[in-house]
Amino acid sequence: MDGVRIRTLLLSSLAVGGLAATGCRTTKEPLPSATLPMPSQKTGFLGMGRSTPQFGPPVEHVATKPLRKSGKGVKPETEVAWADTEVDAALQEGRTDDERNKLFDNARAKYQKALAAEPKNKAALIGLGRLYAKAGDREKCVQTFTQALNLDPKDHETAMKLAKAQTQFGDWAGACQSCEYALALDPENRGYRKTYGFCLANGEKWEEAFNALLHKNVMSEADARYFLGRVLFDKDRLPDGQAQLELALKADPNHPEARAVLDDMMNPNPTPTDATANPVRNVGGYEGR
Repeated sequence: MDGVRIRTLLLSSLAVGGLAATGCRTTKEPLPSATLPMPSQKTGFLGMGRSTPQFGPPVEHVATKPLRKSGKGVKPETEVAWADTEVDAALQEGRTDDERNKLFDNARAKYQKALAAEPKNKAALIGLGRLYAKAGDREKCVQTFTQALNLDPKDHETAMKLAKAQTQFGDWAGACQSCEYALALDPENRGYRKTYGFCLANGEKWEEAFNALLHKNVMSEADARYFLGRVLFDKDRLPDGQAQLELALKADPNHPEARAVLDDMMNPNPTPTDATANPVRNVGGYEGR
């Protein structure tokens, strides 16, 4: 009998002690959940080149889908937005070829799905054209941008997107035509004029390029000659490039970039403290180097 009483008292004490330890948390606040390991801030994408594991999928693979009624599909503009995100992700540094191709394929499928639902969706066409440009498919890139332009023939911005895509393929004649189309719609656009000069120069139409850059003081004569000189250097035409830089100094004896490049040509091994060697100047929206 004493043994039974002792066991009963012990069980009662344990029950009371357990309730006291929880502080009646079950009635007012939930019990704490298990603590999950947090991603290491030192971990790179997919843990590439790191020994520390990374938890959870990459950010660009996590799509937050909006709530929608049963039976209703994703809107074309949503498909385009997701596709744009995947193209941007594909272009990030450090991607493997397999990762980049997978992201491009996913984006292409979304653009095409949007166009299947809405064939005149200009944003989907522009996004698809951009994807083809990055993927190196010249024919489909030009075809897709042209489709977008045909939907809105007065859209000079799309014409310039086509021009810049054509420069990626070295299609300077095509790029010049696209620039001319855009300038016919927006003749005072200085950025378009500079891009046109760049395309003309790379197409080796030097006189036309010079005149385009001087048009309504888009560039000063010194800046235009410096710009053309750098394009000539890129084409390994060093004497011609040097001549343009000398003409730039003739037009403006204090032109710092032209002076620095010519000095560098005279002194090809500058000291580490020579801060003026090999200057890079963004002229006309393109790196001067």
